[in-house]
Parts: sequence; C-alpha cells; structure tokens
Amino acid sequence: QPDHQISQRWRQPRVHLQSGEVHLDFISVLVPIAGTRRQVWIVGHSIVHWAVEWAARSSAGEQLGLKHTLRIEWLGMRGMLWDRLLPTVWKRAREQGHPDTLIVQLGENDLTGWKGIDLILSMKATLEFLHDSFPDMMIIWSDLLQQRVWRGAASIRGVERARRKINRAIGNLVSQWGRVIISHHDISFRNSKLFRQDGVHLSDMGMEQWLKSIKAAIVKWWKLQYSGGRRV
Repeated sequence: QPDHQISQRWRQPRVHLQSGEVHLDFISVLVPIAGTRRQVWIVGHSIVHWAVEWAARSSAGEQLGLKHTLRIEWLGMRGMLWDRLLPTVWKRAREQGHPDTLIVQLGENDLTGWKGIDLILSMKATLEFLHDSFPDMMIIWSDLLQQRVWRGAASIRGVERARRKINRAIGNLVSQWGRVIISHHDISFRNSKLFRQDGVHLSDMGMEQWLKSIKAAIVKWWKLQYSGGRRV
C-alpha cells in the first residue's frame, strides 16, 4: 500500500501560452497527501532517462548511495518538452503524493522552438504553480546545459544567449524561495569528452559529472532541511 492517503482536492492545471500571456486551465482531481518518507523526484528529458541507467550500473546504484536516508524516483522522458512537466508531476502526485524535493532538468529541447521571453514566462508560471500548490516541497532547479550541437537552431549564439538568460531568470525565481540551484559549471561544450558524438547527449564522463552535481545538491538539501530527522 502506498504511504499516503487521498484527502485533499486540488485543481490540475494546464499551462498554455496565448498572445504572450500565460493562462492556467484547471480540472478538479483528488491529490494524495505525501507520507513521511523522504522522497526525491528527478524529472527531465533524455539526460534523466539515461542517467538512471548509468547510475544503476555504477557502484552507488540508482539511489546514488543514499538509499538509507531517502528514495529517489527518476521521471525521465526522451525528447521531453517543458509543457510536459506539470502533467508529469501532477499525475504522479495524484497517485502517491508529492515528493519532499523536486529536481528539474528540462527546457533545453524548447530553446530552438520558443522565443526566450515566452519560454521564461511559461517556466515561471509552471514553477510558481507547483510552489504554491506544494509549499513544503523543495524545488531544485538544474541549469539548462550547454551543448556542442543545437538541432534546428538558426543561431548557435542566439540559443546560448537564451540559455544563459533563462538560467538567470529561473535561478533568481527559485532562489527567492530559498531553494537550491545546480549550475553545472563543469559541463562545458568546449570539452568534447563530456559529450557523445552527436554533441547533444552526455558521454559517460559527462554523465558522471552531472550525477555528481545532482547528488551534491540532494545532500545539500538534506543538510539544510533536516537535522536528526526533524525539519529545521
């Protein structure tokens, strides 16, 4: 049996953009309240999809060596776009309650298809809604990563400028809530060894660096929020 009970009614949002404005539509659903187990969800595109497989083969395992203190769930979807974040989190929260912390690695696949300001508005609307809906859930923002190749980009420099701008904007937003930011300064497009031949996906070396940063962020969150099993 899941470690929670369904006892609150929430409204399931749908985020969409019209004429430069973000709108939220709602559908009433029952959402379970989380139990006492410390849960971490890592949500994102192919990096998350491949990371769990890479971690499972490592000595630390897919729980990153932290299985005695918490449970990590990997919600990775190849090719995932930003507008899938809310439905993905909401569906899982409806089934088993929201996590104690949510790590988001998502948005790179949207960079070549959106105007930067529109993507920022959509991202802010989604994260603000999640924060308001689950105020006791820690949101950890994992910066949009550099890539050696941006498929479909008219201007590589333009995409890179948008990436940096989005990271600043969303980082500032999440920081207002006292949340943790993962910068990934050690993953640079200049180091070809960190990427596969396609220039998009991370190599084993790159994945190791990414997972190292993810684990460090989880440990930091744990130390900030819990002491002796009690919230501080």
